[in-house]
Amino acid sequence: MDCDLQGPEITPLPQSTQFDITEISRYIARVLEQLNKQDAYGLFAGVRVNGGQVVPILIFEIPK
Repeated sequence: MDCDLQGPEITPLPQSTQFDITEISRYIARVLEQLNKQDAYGLFAGVRVNGGQVVPILIFEIPK
């Protein structure tokens, strides 16, 4: 079976002078720790659609 997945390209977010990626990632980790939910996670990544500009995006899951 040949599956051809199409969609946005998700990559590590490059360092930027517009924002501090490390500080934002630490903030996300602190917030998730305060929620005290097992298996919660947050990712701060870059998304590129159709070869365009990399856009920062926050992806997270907080289980019920």
